Amino acid sequence: MKGIWDLEFSPTDKMIVTVSGDRLLKVWNIAGEKGECVATLQGHSEQLIKVKWLNSDLQLASASVDGVVKLWNLKKQ
Repeated sequence: MKGIWDLEFSPTDKMIVTVSGDRLLKVWNIAGEKGECVATLQGHSEQLIKVKWLNSDLQLASASVDGVVKLWNLKKQ
């Protein structure tokens, strides 16, 4: 496991999204006492360095060290 490089709080829900050196994007529900991972997305070939919520928390944008930016639809994962 490599460290988290970026995280962002959802502007509308009690959720956060993290990106890390292991090339994974994870969405966490932080509404309860414990944080729960509700989605793990993968598809980048290099380490992730930045993430941003888009479109009322329905989409995410992630960027990796090789300059690739991907858009994610959370409904479809």
